[in-house]
Amino acid sequence: MASAIESSNTILMCMSETYKRSENCKAEAEYARKRKRCIIPLMMREKYDPDGWLGFICGQKLYIDFTQAEFETAMSKLTAEIEKNRQNKQQQQLSSPTTPISIQHETEPKTTPSKVIVQEETKLTTQHKNIEQSINISSRFNKIEQWSEQDVSNFFHNKNLNLMLLLLSNINGWELVHFYKMCEMDSSKMYLALKEQLFVYHKKCLPIDVYLRFIGQLKEHILD
Repeated sequence: MASAIESSNTILMCMSETYKRSENCKAEAEYARKRKRCIIPLMMREKYDPDGWLGFICGQKLYIDFTQAEFETAMSKLTAEIEKNRQNKQQQQLSSPTTPISIQHETEPKTTPSKVIVQEETKLTTQHKNIEQSINISSRFNKIEQWSEQDVSNFFHNKNLNLMLLLLSNINGWELVHFYKMCEMDSSKMYLALKEQLFVYHKKCLPIDVYLRFIGQLKEHILD
């Protein structure tokens, strides 16, 4: 966790009650603030008003609202903010004669379901193309987006996907849809991240066939 934050300039904070309740998320956010990393809050639950430690850290920061704007519009704003921060960081390094400019090699960050740590070396143009491709089927998600947390839980139980439920408990249909879009953008990376998360927190292995069955079953619901 600490090494991933140290090697990043921008930290994405996905604001929701689930995120706020996580002690790991709290520790990561406070460490990022202490290290003076650029924090970009993301509104993930409609009309959510962060309070407590989350409200304190977010403060008056400009957040990207994924609940009001279209997904591709929100991602375009997020991409622009990340690029703006990257350019500001470069200008600060160039204007400071005492600060050496170092070239960092790309490393593979450890990713958690509660948030996404974006490294400076991310190829934003490639990511944007992947997002545009995933938006082509966005109109088919309306039914699933209306699911409650109980509906999502029933889906996992009915499809015998209890291992996935351990990773995605307490999410509603809207969050499930956007998690599916993340899987579409980079399925292999998401699988590795979920596999690691399941082992760290539950000491269980996530077989690849379970992950693929989850993607396939959800896709069937989307295309119905």
